[in-house]
Amino acid sequence: MGRRASVEPGASSSGRPHASTLPPPNVVELAREIVGGRDGDARLVAHERLKRLVHRLRFELPGGADSVVVKRLAPRLARANQLVAERWLPAVGLDWACPRLRGALHDPAASASWHVYEDVHGDRLDNRAPDPDRIALVVELLAQVHARFAAHGLLAECRTDGAELGIGFFSSEVRRSI
Repeated sequence: MGRRASVEPGASSSGRPHASTLPPPNVVELAREIVGGRDGDARLVAHERLKRLVHRLRFELPGGADSVVVKRLAPRLARANQLVAERWLPAVGLDWACPRLRGALHDPAASASWHVYEDVHGDRLDNRAPDPDRIALVVELLAQVHARFAAHGLLAECRTDGAELGIGFFSSEVRRSI
């Protein structure tokens, strides 16, 4: 991780991004290594800030292009997300239901972690103009999660390590969605 990541001209739709708009250089370098290996053949060509602490990085490679989504998380939430992606959902055959976690970097100085996810190029549910078919898919997935974990041995671990994603989270998300 010793190399500094450089941003190529035209690395965002609005021109060359300011360094402060990009994730830290060691995170960009981790993403570069994930998509293109350690030989440095991956060149950052686009950066899109999806949310305040979530970024899409697109790299040009000799054989094409690849993009990843990097996300800054508090350590406890980072651990819960890692367990969801690598342990809990795969244990019940639902690993397809979330982006693959491709790498992680803990930053003790900032008391934060950065996750690098595969870019699934999807959109969020739109609260202003909800699509009933997309909502039905989400409801079906939630039903599958609940049904598959109902008597599963990992349920207690999910409740213990799952951060605050219990009934309070569920209720607030339902209220927000309505």
